[in-house]
Amino acid sequence: MRTELKNEYCIFCNKPLEGNNRSKEHIIPQCMGGILWSEDLICKDCNSKFGSEFDEMLIKRFRWIMYPLSLYNDQIKLKDWIGEHNGLKYLFTKNGIRPKDPRPIYDENGNMKGMVYPSEFAFRKHLKRKKKKDPTIDIQKTIDYSVKKVKEIQGQFKFVSEPVGEKDFRCCSKILETLMGMMKSFLFLLEDYRLDIRETRD
Repeated sequence: MRTELKNEYCIFCNKPLEGNNRSKEHIIPQCMGGILWSEDLICKDCNSKFGSEFDEMLIKRFRWIMYPLSLYNDQIKLKDWIGEHNGLKYLFTKNGIRPKDPRPIYDENGNMKGMVYPSEFAFRKHLKRKKKKDPTIDIQKTIDYSVKKVKEIQGQFKFVSEPVGEKDFRCCSKILETLMGMMKSFLFLLEDYRLDIRETRD
């Protein structure tokens, strides 16, 4: 979806935007699901220079909320993020949050009574390794007889963001430039509407 801003100069280097010097640029980066774009923001040189850093910076800064809030583009492959809670590591994926590693469970006497696996895939992988030593293991039967539970994580994950820097400001500038341009257009339309109303009343 294209938006018309009608800027005459690149917002970064101030070069004239004309002819082949214009560059198609997403307002909100594609990595966060942005579909609005414009050819009236930055020149080709600045797009080549800064384009990749926008996605990299935003993913790094907002990775903890991108999956929970669905702020991502399905066409772009993102790594799962690792967070820690009560000494256990969890993976943040687009399908939800799950434990990263298998862990043992103990009875009231401190004796190990089994293992908890983060997914069926992880459990199957473990059984395949075991089967190499013991061919009598029936992998599918073992999986079918296992207990499957979804456990709610109680508490909060705590994350620390890096200080805002030059890259952050550059990325936000194109979003603000678009917003200001759209607000100006809206104010002009509102003023025209008010004039029409006054003329009608007169």
